[in-house]
Amino acid sequence: MKNQTHFASRIGVRAVVAGMMTTSALLLLIMFLVAALGLWNFRLRELPFLSATFWMASSMALTVSIFAGGLMAASGSRSSTISDGIINALVVCSGCYLFFSFVFVYFASNALMLILESVTPDFFLKIFMVCLTGFIAAVLGGIGGVRYEQKIERQEKNIYASSY
Repeated sequence: MKNQTHFASRIGVRAVVAGMMTTSALLLLIMFLVAALGLWNFRLRELPFLSATFWMASSMALTVSIFAGGLMAASGSRSSTISDGIINALVVCSGCYLFFSFVFVYFASNALMLILESVTPDFFLKIFMVCLTGFIAAVLGGIGGVRYEQKIERQEKNIYASSY
């Protein structure tokens, strides 16, 4: 009888959690650097009125951190196909967006009404663009993780073949 529980894909919960932890830690680290450079002072009430420099810095921070998280998830799950790597990376991206949304609502709860009352459609467009760059970075990170895993597998096969 054929094993009905065998899955061909390599989507791993531990790899996704590792990717989310990598993304969160790296994003926090980069945002502290952004604050140290004077681009942001962590005052959420000023969020709708921040300059384009802040939005570029936060977009780059999110892009770099989600790319690293997607790379971590795809290589950590030992994904050997592009679709598995992208799925791992997108789950990392989605999980991080959900986590950061909860954190934002929790910490901004006293300033949330002020933020929502003072925003313009331009503000939401900026948030969309930041999230879109993170989404694209997650896909690229997943593909990069798969490429890395494929390279490692080829090297292992070469070593194994040359030993006999």
